[in-house]
Amino acid sequence: VILLDYGSAYAPHSLVGNLMVDARRAGARGATPSRPDAEFIESVKSLAKDERNTVFLLSSQETSMVQEWFPKDLWDQYWANLGVTAENGCFYRWGKATWESLTDELDFSWKERARKLLRMYTDRVHGTYIQEKACSLVWHYADCDQDWGAMQARELTDHLEDILETDEVDIIPGQCRVEVRPKTINKGVAVELLLRTIEKKKPVDFVLCVGDDRSDEDMFALIRDRQRFNENAPNCAVYACTVGLRPSHARYYLNEMQELRKLLKNLQDKSISANRSYSTTDLTLLDNRSSSTPLSQRRRTSDFIAAGDVMGSPATAEKS
Repeated sequence: VILLDYGSAYAPHSLVGNLMVDARRAGARGATPSRPDAEFIESVKSLAKDERNTVFLLSSQETSMVQEWFPKDLWDQYWANLGVTAENGCFYRWGKATWESLTDELDFSWKERARKLLRMYTDRVHGTYIQEKACSLVWHYADCDQDWGAMQARELTDHLEDILETDEVDIIPGQCRVEVRPKTINKGVAVELLLRTIEKKKPVDFVLCVGDDRSDEDMFALIRDRQRFNENAPNCAVYACTVGLRPSHARYYLNEMQELRKLLKNLQDKSISANRSYSTTDLTLLDNRSSSTPLSQRRRTSDFIAAGDVMGSPATAEKS
């Protein structure tokens, strides 16, 4: 099972992180990761072709935008082994031509109160704007002075926590944004649903999970729980990895996007190799110890990427 956060999987770096305005949305303002390039699409296709793999792409963007990013043939040919989520797990598509929702029973009455407050801060801070999704509200400040925007974002976060104290929502500061979303639905919930579904059909022997911001910590926390996997597959190799070294539930990290692309290319080569007799469990060469590792002891994933191997032994890796 390969779990990739959309932004960390392919979005190029920019001065404001991995977000940029999509000019195709005429007249609309909204920060979105750039379109996936041919290299990324090819990696996903090659991994999804292998029936032993399940590739899931997790996004914070709307369903309509996620669907636009990938060509129709990708959906038609690889739907059995390729899934996507939108709005941080609120919607998912896997094995069907339609989107499924996990939000049917949620109360969204909080949105009006939150919207009024976000508008007040938008009027106060030049260059900021609101992105409204089906299940969440996002206040973006990438286009304003970064120091001023960050200070206002902290104040906004505190204010939102006060007025939404009794609502089932999370207020999540992110890369040049503050997001308000349902508390009970997140990427960790979506990953849990995915793994349970796969385990009904076959054992899960390998999990790679990659993300780059706070919204990914829910799935990192799930992946960190080795006990869950040991109950179903004692030999399951589990790897949670951030892009960029920072405090996280993930045990491993990559320095930059290019290292992730290299890792995906190595996984792709392993999947299509004519001599392969197993799935991508070469990574089981890594130890299976608890992933509750201090930041100072987290291992750089790129240290495990070498010619001919996806990863090497942690015993020979340089510690961060």
